[in-house]
Amino acid sequence: MKRILLIYEDIGESTAAQSILRKMGFDAFSINNINRLSDQIITFNPELIVVYGKQKFPGIQVCQKLKEMSHLKSKVLLIMPHGERPHALDMPKARIDMILEGPLVPEQLVLASAKLLGIAPEPFMEKFKKVRPADEVGTAKAVLGQKSTSAKENTTNHIHGKITFDDKVRVSKYQKFLVGIKFDLKETTHNHEAIVKKQSELKKEWDFDFLGQLDKLKRQFVDALFKKK
Repeated sequence: MKRILLIYEDIGESTAAQSILRKMGFDAFSINNINRLSDQIITFNPELIVVYGKQKFPGIQVCQKLKEMSHLKSKVLLIMPHGERPHALDMPKARIDMILEGPLVPEQLVLASAKLLGIAPEPFMEKFKKVRPADEVGTAKAVLGQKSTSAKENTTNHIHGKITFDDKVRVSKYQKFLVGIKFDLKETTHNHEAIVKKQSELKKEWDFDFLGQLDKLKRQFVDALFKKK
């Protein structure tokens, strides 16, 4: 039985994650603070550690503590709060085998755990279908690099990463440009001339010279930042 240690800041989320992992046959144990973290790891001896910190303890800092434990052989899954990304300079100092954006649906956690532990995911998928409602299954195929097979699955996959726009004026203007673009189903081709014309109108909204200069400056900054002395 594979041992998984959950280091979650939110008690409700850790309880739910622990419950589903146990139903899948894992020996899961959760903690909600990092006091005496080393002692707890030595006692439980996990094969996988899942870290999901938000405010009280950022997950990247926990992973840095894990990096300092030379005796640790566990795989580490870091869950980042929605919209957050680890700083590039913090990554080499942290022990991380996989990063996912939270909050995770149960299937994502199960599949990611199986992948990191080197277990074939198919048996878990069958077992997962038996213990979870049908509408919660099929939402994490992206973890294994597979494509969604239905619109419903695709909606669930992206519900936590949905892109929204606050600029209603610009959105309204773009929607007007998109009206009238249709597919020729018989010839399976586009009306290229109409599309090119509308794309040209869209480009008027952007200063591409400025964006190009900005991108160049960013690249120069990154090169200078990581340039070996």
